Parts: sequence; structure tokens; C-alpha cells
Amino acid sequence: MIKSIKILLIIVVLFLLNNLSVLAQNFEYRYEESSVISWNGINIIDARYLGTGNISFFLSPTFSGVINPSLISNKRSSSAGFTLAALSFDAFQYRGINEGVESSGKPLLDNYKNISSIAYAFKLNKIKANMGWYVSEILRFPSFTFKNKYSNTQYGYYKGIFSGNKNNFFLSFSFNLKKRLNIGLKFDYIYGQRNIILDVRSSYYYTINDKSVMVDKYTKNIETNNINQFIPTFGLSYNIKASLQLSLNFVYPLNGTVKRKISRVFANETQKINISNSYKASDSYYSPKRVSFGIKKDFYFKKTNEKSRTLTVALESETVFWSAYKYILFKQDMERDMNNSNTIAMGIEYGTHSRKKNMFYRVGFRLEPQPVKVIKTNLKVVSCGMGISLGKFSGDIGLAYWFGKCNEIKRNNIIVSTSFSYSLGGNNVN
Repeated sequence: MIKSIKILLIIVVLFLLNNLSVLAQNFEYRYEESSVISWNGINIIDARYLGTGNISFFLSPTFSGVINPSLISNKRSSSAGFTLAALSFDAFQYRGINEGVESSGKPLLDNYKNISSIAYAFKLNKIKANMGWYVSEILRFPSFTFKNKYSNTQYGYYKGIFSGNKNNFFLSFSFNLKKRLNIGLKFDYIYGQRNIILDVRSSYYYTINDKSVMVDKYTKNIETNNINQFIPTFGLSYNIKASLQLSLNFVYPLNGTVKRKISRVFANETQKINISNSYKASDSYYSPKRVSFGIKKDFYFKKTNEKSRTLTVALESETVFWSAYKYILFKQDMERDMNNSNTIAMGIEYGTHSRKKNMFYRVGFRLEPQPVKVIKTNLKVVSCGMGISLGKFSGDIGLAYWFGKCNEIKRNNIIVSTSFSYSLGGNNVN
């Protein structure tokens, strides 16, 4: 029997070593590269932008060059600010969950709370500029722990830990070519990291030669992915008249690099066997091209010489070219069959203005179809928010609720953010 056990263990070890050499192809990676909530990305940059359906016209002056650089605010002075964001998000299908050894009848939940952006907007003679940092994507899924106890001595244990973000360092410029036409350029440097840890333990009886032998096994997989990428953006905006503005934005990501490392450990405590191995690779990193178009209309209502009201309505659409997207994982092309994603959004802002303060009330709506064909998902977003400007200080709060169905499972995601900015010159004007 001992000899049979040794032969069995040798076969298991050889099988694991083979898996190590081909980098654990038994795992399903279909959704591993996507960010939380939406493949197209989410907004935790600016509370004003969040509350109006993610429309670039409504970015606060401090963050106005983050999406379309031609829309950098015409503020009379420079300003600096930051944003705090919190979100609760879910995920239904990813490595190990509903595609691996465990299944869940509902999405698993997680949350994020942190500073999500810092920016500074200023002027250089006739050039308007915006620079800073923000979290452009959260590269993680809800962690999980499954424990199945079959008897006092037999059990199964499966744990997954996911972490990572994309950090975006940006510099935007806006030039006024004519009185009505603005052109903008933006340069982004992306640094991101995604970490995945999978821990599998089991203890069970295995029958050999009509005798039961207790086997304790342990497998641990650690994968790290470090992303580096440059993304240029070109923007145009045109004022048909003072109260009516058009915008066009084109994002052309350059191919970046992602340095990957996977480490695996196999241990059989019963036979005192411990085997480990690791592999490194440098892959190309791709992001889809994007083009967006928007229109904004302002309405002015004057009450008295000291008080007035404004109403701003904006529409914006974006196409994300996912059909040309590809994913390379440890030198292997992972096939993707994806549609281009066409989103549309509408935002409304109502403002009351006086000498002492300005108050703003916002609502937004967004349709966010997902590009993956395998599980068709159309997310909807409703948002709202408000803001106040007191002299040199501005504060905003925004809330967005994302919802939809994935495999007939209802998805519910909430984002809340607050943004604060301070004018370094004259009064802050939203």
C-alpha cells in the first residue's frame, strides 16, 4: 500500500509541475482583467461629475481636464482640490466563483474607501493647464472564503484574495485657437497592480487497495501583475454661442507592458512533500480606443441684480472599441469575442447664485452596455448630487447607483464621493 501511495503522489507531483510550466491553464481568466462594476470604467474622480451621469462638461474646475482636455475651465485663477470616494460593488463570475470549484447563487460584495484624486488647475499665459493624480480603475474583485466540512476529519477550504488599482498621473493643456474653438492635449502615465492569491486546502480519505488513507493537501497560487502604460488624448470644444457648446474627445492608448509573476506551492502534509515553483513574463498591455461626443446648453434666469439662477443640460455619448481588444497572459493570446460599447448619458445641473454663495443641485442618467458577449449585461446608472461655493472654497457631494442583471442575477452597486477645492486667486466659480 505504501508503494501505491508513493506512486500516486509522484503522479500528482508530476501533474502539478506540468501545470506550473504551462502556468495553471486550468483556471478561467475570462473576466480577470476587467475592473469593478463596468468594463468601461467607473468614476471616482470628482463628485460633481459623478452626480451628473459622468458627463465631462460637468467636471469641477479643479478636475476639468481629466476627460476632455479642451474643456479645462476658464477660471480666472488657479485652484487645487481632492476627492474622497467610497463604493460598494459586487461581482458574480470570476476566477473560482461560478467558473471554478465553488458556486454562489448571488454576487459577492466588497467595498472601497479612500482618497481617489488630487489635482491642480492653473494658467500659463494663454495656456490653461490641469495636472494631478487619480485612481482610474479598481483592479480587484470581492475576496471569498468557502469552507465545506464533510465530517470531523474531512473538509474542503477555498480562499481567494484580490487587490489592486490603476493610478493615473496626468497633465492636460488647452489652447484657444479662435474665440470659439479650443483644442486640448492630455498625457497620462498609468501605473497599476493586480494581485491574486488562491489558497486551497483539503483533507479526505483516499481508498487504495481497499484501505482508506487520510490525505492532507495544500495548494497556494500567488499572481502579481504590474502595469505600465502611456495614453495620449486629443480634445476639441466649440462654442456655437455663449450658451451652446459642442465637444469631441479621442483617446488613443499606446501599448504598454505588464510584468507578471506566478508562484505556486503544493504540499502534502501526510507524506511531508513540499514543492514550489515560479514563472515570470513580460506581456503587452492593451486598452481600447475611445471616442466621445457631447453637447451642452446653458439657460440663464435673472431674478434681481444680486441673485440669479442657471440651468445646464448636457448629453454625451461614447464608443469604446472593444471589438479590437486582445488580452495576452503569460505570452498566450487569450481570445476575446467582444462588442464595441456605446454608452449615452444625460446630466442636469440647477444653480442659484448670489454674492455670498452659489448652490447647485444635480441629477444624471447613464446607459452602460457591457462589451462581453458571453454574458450580456446592460447596466443603468442614476445619479444625483449637490454642491456649494463659498468665496474661495467649493464642496460637492455625488451619489451614483449602478444596477442591472448578469445571468439573471441582479447587480447593485453604489458610489459616493465628496470633492473639495480651494481657489488660490479669486473666488471659486463652479
